[in-house]
Amino acid sequence: YGGYRLVTQEGRILVNNGRLEVNGTATQPVVVTSYRDDLAGNTAFGTGDDSGDTYEDGATAGAPGDWWGFDVINGGRVRFAHTAVRYADDGLYLSVQSNLGVVADLRESVFERAADDGLYLTAASGDTILVDGVTVRASGDDGVVTNNVYGEVRDCLIHGHPDRGVSATGWKPAFSDNVVADNGTGFYLYNAAAATLRGNAIAYNH
Repeated sequence: YGGYRLVTQEGRILVNNGRLEVNGTATQPVVVTSYRDDLAGNTAFGTGDDSGDTYEDGATAGAPGDWWGFDVINGGRVRFAHTAVRYADDGLYLSVQSNLGVVADLRESVFERAADDGLYLTAASGDTILVDGVTVRASGDDGVVTNNVYGEVRDCLIHGHPDRGVSATGWKPAFSDNVVADNGTGFYLYNAAAATLRGNAIAYNH
């Protein structure tokens, strides 16, 4: 799917009891965004006939909440690599059952300008996540929310959220070598298992 652009009008992408993989490349990322987002253009990356008008409706700009985002439920699992998700309600909302293994594998991707949370990840016993080299920025509420999730969030940039950069409840993943900056609160850790924090830069949170 490298270089592919998907624009959506008020819909959602639902993963229910299945697995979704979205794999771009460093030079040809996948972009999933609002139909109003003219930054996405209207043709494949690298072509010369891109008018820059996503929906051929004149100059428009995306806004947070233009579409619902990715919803992953029940037995769903996802893998994103080199993917940009913009202007959703939640960039990725995941709420799945137990004993699925790796339920979210997110690498070198960007989740930005969500109306609510950039990443909202809820799982159960036997589930893990890996969030590696991901940028989560400028959401309307929290950047990364985890509930009862094992695994690791590492080498990420989490910034520009008015509430919490990271909110972790219950079982918690390890947070390693992240930059968490310019949020209302850097880390909010609550209840149950202690979190592991290693090498994070936490700065300019209010």
